[in-house]
Amino acid sequence: MSELGPLAKRLSEVDVGTPNNLKVSLEVQGRVIDLSMGDRNFQVRLKEFLDSYNGDSQAVGATTSFDLRLDDRITTRE
Repeated sequence: MSELGPLAKRLSEVDVGTPNNLKVSLEVQGRVIDLSMGDRNFQVRLKEFLDSYNGDSQAVGATTSFDLRLDDRITTRE
C-alpha cells in the first residue's frame, strides 16, 4: 500500500491471498474494475492503467477485469 502512495486511496478492495499476484478493485468512471497487479511495480502499473483507461474507456467496452502483471501491456481477463 505504501508503494502505491496517494493512488492507494482509490482502492476499494485488496486481495493478498496469492503470494505473487496482488489483486485490487477500484471504481473508475462509475464502474468497479478488478486488476491483477503481480508482485512489483504497483504504482507504475496502476498509474499506466488509469491513464490508458481514462484516455480510451470506450475501447474496453464492458470489460471489468484486467491483468497488469506484464510491464509492457495491459490485457483483459474473461
